[in-house]
Amino acid sequence: MSKKERLEHLIITLKSKGVKIDWAVRVCGNKTGLSKIRS
Repeated sequence: MSKKERLEHLIITLKSKGVKIDWAVRVCGNKTGLSKIRS
């Protein structure tokens, strides 16, 4: 998958869990934020 496809898939996954899209976009644009959430 391309980077854009992975981003869209992640947003869809988060949206299905009730996470706000603006939050998802902010996290996707911030790799350090994403790593903090995963750890």
